[in-house]
Amino acid sequence: MHYFIGRSISQNLLFAQNGSCHSQSFVLCSRQKGVKPQRTKTPLKASGLIGLTTQLTALIFTTPATARDKLKAKIRRRKFTPRSRGQKQENNKMKDIINDRSSSPPVFSPLAIDADLAPLPEYKAAGETKINFGGLLPATAPLRLHEDLSSGCGGQLWPAGMVLATHMLRDRRSSIGRERILELGAGGGLVSLAVARGCDVETPMLITDQLEMLALMEHNIRLNEVEDKAKALILNWGEPLPQQVVELKPTVVLAADCVYFEPAFPLLLQTLTDLLALSPPKECTVYFCFKKRRRADMQFLKKAQKMFSVVEVPDQDRPVFSRQNLFLYAITSKEEAIKVTTS
Repeated sequence: MHYFIGRSISQNLLFAQNGSCHSQSFVLCSRQKGVKPQRTKTPLKASGLIGLTTQLTALIFTTPATARDKLKAKIRRRKFTPRSRGQKQENNKMKDIINDRSSSPPVFSPLAIDADLAPLPEYKAAGETKINFGGLLPATAPLRLHEDLSSGCGGQLWPAGMVLATHMLRDRRSSIGRERILELGAGGGLVSLAVARGCDVETPMLITDQLEMLALMEHNIRLNEVEDKAKALILNWGEPLPQQVVELKPTVVLAADCVYFEPAFPLLLQTLTDLLALSPPKECTVYFCFKKRRRADMQFLKKAQKMFSVVEVPDQDRPVFSRQNLFLYAITSKEEAIKVTTS
């Protein structure tokens, strides 16, 4: 491929690429009649090339002084001409972007990035979703979940919650009703509300999250008319357990999509330790479902395996959700590992 850098009457510079940037040579040509082209004895090597798509802004070559001076003079006088209309439009657009950024004061907000280069994520608008979990709940009485992200990311339905709720309704329905249940990081309360709607719960369960999620949890409890089966409660990871939790002594802890913020990992591990310590080792199981989004998420699992007994839970949908990097585990105290079987 050849690049014509200048087109003067006296001389042209022809840049010949011979397959590698390290084997480049230049031919100085003349349009004057009777003058033969002269090839430099030493191959010339490009040491810098900066510019837009169709405009050469700088070229520095290790050439003899005379040839280099002539080359610089021609570069100052000439510019590339776009070979197509599309290239010209692209060139103008890039120049506009550079000019806009160079003329404006620096902005350090991550939201100040040009939307064309990094579009901001689009979140689901607040609204109500009806779910029957593939027929596990009656079509005439589905779970009604109000989603609202104004208070945080927990206000939206996430895939791990669907996996865990489906597992509870299909594989634990006959036994979970007798358990004392608590949900961690519930957000809108999807998993525990599904259990409240689909199972005969004997003891009112606790749906817990931070203060920002309290109003949403209470709203969804009323929306599904399970006030007698579920209570919303504030529980901050890493802090002492509320008195209601200590008195409940949960035997089943539900946790879906709680692995998303690495600085909170030690706090979550501390809360899991405190919850498991409330009951004898055989009596409390944490059903833990999460989606691996980053490498750090698996670091949480490795730390949990050092502190607790972590067993993968059998599920008929595992071939499906595992392809989406979703994992379902049962966590118990290290002193007494239990075998997880479907009931």
